[in-house]
Amino acid sequence: MRKYNVSDKAICHPTMFKTLLKKYLLGFVLTFVGYTFLNWFFSTHFDLSINDNYTNFGIPAVICIVLTYVVFRPIVNFLRYSEKASDFLLWFILPFTIWTPIAFSQGYFKDISYKIVKINKPGDLFNHLNERFFKIRKFDVAPEDYFLIRERHSSGKNGTTLNVSNYYIVPMYNDSSEKNMTSLTQIGYGVRFSTSMHNGFFDKEINDTLIKEFNVKSAKDFREYDFENVSYFEKIENNDDAKYFKEAIENNNNFDKTQQNLVIVNRKGRIEDLYERGKNMFLHSTLICLGIGLTTLLLINLFSDKKPSR
Repeated sequence: MRKYNVSDKAICHPTMFKTLLKKYLLGFVLTFVGYTFLNWFFSTHFDLSINDNYTNFGIPAVICIVLTYVVFRPIVNFLRYSEKASDFLLWFILPFTIWTPIAFSQGYFKDISYKIVKINKPGDLFNHLNERFFKIRKFDVAPEDYFLIRERHSSGKNGTTLNVSNYYIVPMYNDSSEKNMTSLTQIGYGVRFSTSMHNGFFDKEINDTLIKEFNVKSAKDFREYDFENVSYFEKIENNDDAKYFKEAIENNNNFDKTQQNLVIVNRKGRIEDLYERGKNMFLHSTLICLGIGLTTLLLINLFSDKKPSR
């Protein structure tokens, strides 16, 4: 095996850096396109019952870490950047800038695969199980028969943000006569209220007060909720909201547990606005992360001290 001396390294650095740039661009594009296509295809054609947090965030993160370790690490080590610079590239910049556009674009490509389907009554949802967005001409609800699930979790660095949500599930019927004739339904109208607060070590007492105030307010908002004012409905599944709404259904005696139950939620505005927000997220995250990745690679190659040659 050939051993490189100092002059060999000096000659090889520009070539190896170009190789790193090319592999980064190729990895960025192929990982994004390949994973997005596979996720879109399986999500829109099959019910895999996998939470979107895994398919949108977790799995891409693992792929990007493996890609960095297998493809980029040998080249970065050969370039002999300082230890801090190498670690910054390998454990932050390279995987993060490839992962971020993937993670925040998956929803957009799924959303634009669906159009709004117009149906006459909630029962018609079962004729369109592969669709997501609906306008329902006529329906009735029983808000008095709701069930409530309270949920809270921390997020942010070191759990410094406390997120609190109240999930109300309401039985939904085709019309008032069906609601009066039967006590069981298969369709739930989900209503969620949420808030967040600082979750520091000394915040527990004040947070308990804030949560009580939030619960009182969400109960009032639910009593005053306008169930008829709907731009369109979205059928939700395989995400955290669906998980808590379905938990509420399991505890609500007004639902037929022997049959498939569906959860739909009220969406405001135009579906075109949803598409536009997703497109902006896709474009901005892609361009910003690609710019950050390339700029960081160039700066580190120009200014990072090299490890001494053996």
